[in-house]
Amino acid sequence: MRRYDEHLLRPMGSHRKMKILQIFNRYSYYGGEEGWVKTIANALRSHHHIQNLYGSTETMLGTTFFSKAVAPLKAIWNWDAFDKVIELQNVEKFDLWIVHNVFPGLSPAIYDAARKLDVPVLQYLHNYRFGCINGFLLNHGKPCTLCLSGSFLPAVQTRCWHESRVACATMGISMTCLRTAGVLQQVAHWVAISHAQKAIHTRIGIPAEKISVLHHFYDQPVMRADRPGRDVLFVGRLSQEKGVETLIDAWKQAGIRDRDLVIAGEGPMQPQLEERARSVPNIRFTGFLKTEELEQAWLNAAVSVVPSIWEEPFGRVVLESWGHGVPVLAARIGALPELTEKGDTGWLFDPTSSESLSQALRTVLADESALAAAAAKCHEAVSKFSKENWITAMNTILESVKAGAGGER
Repeated sequence: MRRYDEHLLRPMGSHRKMKILQIFNRYSYYGGEEGWVKTIANALRSHHHIQNLYGSTETMLGTTFFSKAVAPLKAIWNWDAFDKVIELQNVEKFDLWIVHNVFPGLSPAIYDAARKLDVPVLQYLHNYRFGCINGFLLNHGKPCTLCLSGSFLPAVQTRCWHESRVACATMGISMTCLRTAGVLQQVAHWVAISHAQKAIHTRIGIPAEKISVLHHFYDQPVMRADRPGRDVLFVGRLSQEKGVETLIDAWKQAGIRDRDLVIAGEGPMQPQLEERARSVPNIRFTGFLKTEELEQAWLNAAVSVVPSIWEEPFGRVVLESWGHGVPVLAARIGALPELTEKGDTGWLFDPTSSESLSQALRTVLADESALAAAAAKCHEAVSKFSKENWITAMNTILESVKAGAGGER
């Protein structure tokens, strides 16, 4: 399996220091995407000058009646964001922008500003927002690709985002304007975080040759418990796409009594999930864990579960699990098989079936020797996702984007 596109790792001489603006619109709940945006900035700062421009839905909404009334218009085109990024570019003279997310708060006005200023854009892909209103290719918990071609009417009809036709229509208009303005062609280059994610974006209409695959890296200390853990651990945002409902149902069906299922994280579905698990005493919800608490949760784990029901673009929690010497039980969807395809450090199950996960849990937890063998290989597996290789590949992409925009700016 390729961790990175091979051509990105070829030596290109010394890379030149650039001034780069990183742009990201925050979500209501902190998640892996926002964490990765910060990780990218920290990784690149030793090689380049990095500055961040953050937006948020809360900022777009404002506090007055008028600001809230015009918020849907700002989601389509935010004039404040347009003015702000133009002023910032005129002062700082950035060589290029790395854009992560502009929806809904910053809006496609960011791309209009880049076009006006002739600044090259490198788009980092984290989800599927360019072909899906909610970004998850899910419609009320079911896989959905009806909008990939660029018509977002199905989203409006089914209210697949916030259960609101108004919200879906607003985002649909925003995405239609973006496509009509030629943003898919305007972006100089795209970074996908898995081959599975790249394949879906070629269906959206982005040329394959403009998308480089760059897996996430892991640069935290590797750890291993003094003795094997007992818990089954989920770490992540408690939202529909993460499949925690399936996990709870599977745990009930498995009838496991001598271990705990620990669900670490917070999110919009937490009340429903806690109610779903109310009758099962060995399911524990921890809420958000601080670093030391989360480390202890990993050390107490025998196996981690990644039960995603969406086309998971990467699954960084897999690397975190391996880094702690914990094998992974993952859904066979999106990029997860791409990471665990050899089966040395994990197992796969059918994401559409709680019974498939239930059977996998019973089988895996009943074989202590198999668990120990998989745990022993985790550190070797995570070592292949090195920060050094990521930086080499990313610098190659940045040089290419800058050169394509006319070299020195």
